[in-house]
Amino acid sequence: MRAVAAFAFFAAAFSAAASDDFENLVLFAENAPMPQVVKRGTEMDAAERAAAEQPGSFAVRGEGCSMEPVYLEGTAVVIRVGGFEELRPGKLVVYRDHRGVSVAHMVVARKDGGWVVAGLNNLGNDIELVTEDNFVGVITQAFASKTGSLPKSVAARVALDEQIRRSQATALASTQG
Repeated sequence: MRAVAAFAFFAAAFSAAASDDFENLVLFAENAPMPQVVKRGTEMDAAERAAAEQPGSFAVRGEGCSMEPVYLEGTAVVIRVGGFEELRPGKLVVYRDHRGVSVAHMVVARKDGGWVVAGLNNLGNDIELVTEDNFVGVITQAFASKTGSLPKSVAARVALDEQIRRSQATALASTQG
């Protein structure tokens, strides 16, 4: 009986985590910059050119797999320094963790004392909050020679949401015009 109860608990926890993962992918797709595909070996060059056109920005090459399936290892990103006051769920941010390591993850919620963030490919949210003290900046652009892809269910939901937004805007404009 304990085994059944334990299985039910873990199945419910996994189901909730899977639901959160899906919602995070949708939030990402609706708010974050999708990688621009460039010729292999030119990712950093493209990011550095883009950063030079944005005051207060710089480029870095991403490491790790926490932002897969969209940002694969080696994706070059442009980071605009500052902007803590503009944060909202869906923004991609860079912060320094308690060890001084730079982490690029997505904002998922506001919480007393800061912002909760998560990697798309991580189970659960980061333990540390993003605060004014550890915040570096916002990711504004990404460049990759290959990209991952959104699951079809996420892409379909984003497309449907965009279609609804456009229809609402058209309907509103026709009532005002």
